Amino acid sequence: SSGINAEWPLRPGTDFLGKDGKTVTLDSLKGKYIGLYLSASWCGGCRKFTPLLTGVYNKLKDNDNFEVIWASKDKNQADFDAYFAEMPWIAIPFPDRARFNTLWKLFDLSWIPTLIMLDADFNVLNMDATLDVQSDPEGKEFPWKFP
Repeated sequence: SSGINAEWPLRPGTDFLGKDGKTVTLDSLKGKYIGLYLSASWCGGCRKFTPLLTGVYNKLKDNDNFEVIWASKDKNQADFDAYFAEMPWIAIPFPDRARFNTLWKLFDLSWIPTLIMLDADFNVLNMDATLDVQSDPEGKEFPWKFP
């Protein structure tokens, strides 16, 4: 479903929260595949999936062509902070609930964890790559394009 990228919440100028507290710009992600990861600390399935995704992310990060952006469905900042501390990637800042809600509606989501894979032009490659990642812990099939 190409063309979804026109007015969506990752448009240029959008900033993200980096691991060191620094701001990460969308421009700095140019040329990378993006995994939009929607999850929450209270979600058991997410608790199982996050370490799997972390393992694959760490294997692929030296290629410098993949970034995961976490969109949290946590209920408060403290839960967000604690869960984000376990993750090696970047995030939509927790107070930006509007961006999370827009993503949720835009992609017509109904469950977490969900990992939406996008190409470097923000076209959707796979609406939910969680099962692909689970069955490919080495990342050999990356970027898990849906046939």
